[in-house]
Amino acid sequence: MNRFERLEAIYQRKGIWPEKVMEIIDHAIENNHPLSLIRLGDVPVTFLANRWHERWRGARAKKIFPFMGIPYPPPAALMKDMHTALVTADIVGLRTEGKGTYNKCRDYLKEHHIKPPYITNAFINDDLYKRGYFHELIKKNKVVLVGREAINAAKRLKKRRLIVSNTYNLESWEDIEPVFSELNQSKGSWDIALVGAGVPGLILSSRLAREQNKVALEIGHVMDGLAYPEIWKQKDKRRIFRDQFYDKQKGAEE
Repeated sequence: MNRFERLEAIYQRKGIWPEKVMEIIDHAIENNHPLSLIRLGDVPVTFLANRWHERWRGARAKKIFPFMGIPYPPPAALMKDMHTALVTADIVGLRTEGKGTYNKCRDYLKEHHIKPPYITNAFINDDLYKRGYFHELIKKNKVVLVGREAINAAKRLKKRRLIVSNTYNLESWEDIEPVFSELNQSKGSWDIALVGAGVPGLILSSRLAREQNKVALEIGHVMDGLAYPEIWKQKDKRRIFRDQFYDKQKGAEE
């Protein structure tokens, strides 16, 4: 049973596969309709279920929370932003790995009576990347990149003659408001936002669609893949990207 088949078995509703996701995205672009895609991976689910304190505490939490773009301890306003993003998103990638995690995800949706218009797998970003869909979107449309690695991703894409309209850095939840304002001021120059910025990226993507009437896709670590495709091919790529962040943080402190 693959991830998409598990999705339907766990959540008891039909999910959409990569080809259908791209069909919906293309339709929104062609018809100038707003659309948001977000994903509920392990980290967002843990926060929404209010179980973060069981997993991250003390020195470990103070180290890892900046990587996730979340203040420690997480304020109630952040939790509210995450909930609003989930309630208003158009396509939501849901967790299918880890019984404890997907049970918490399913329970949260049921408890709050949340039924996204479309559901897909939480790793839909990986699937779209592997099929070359993000590169295709950049080739055909005016795209902005948002996230810590947005500038490096733009540089790497330029080597492939793929030019993005602009890049915006998004380090943490506190940066959402100024970045949102910048994107709003320049919204006439772009059609799609690809956002790779952890939990803040999830919140921003949903908000861009509902308040700026844009297509905003939360792509997570795929932004790292666009910036460092050679690392993306490695089995332990997520650990490498995390260690890169810690090394940069350590260098900045020194």
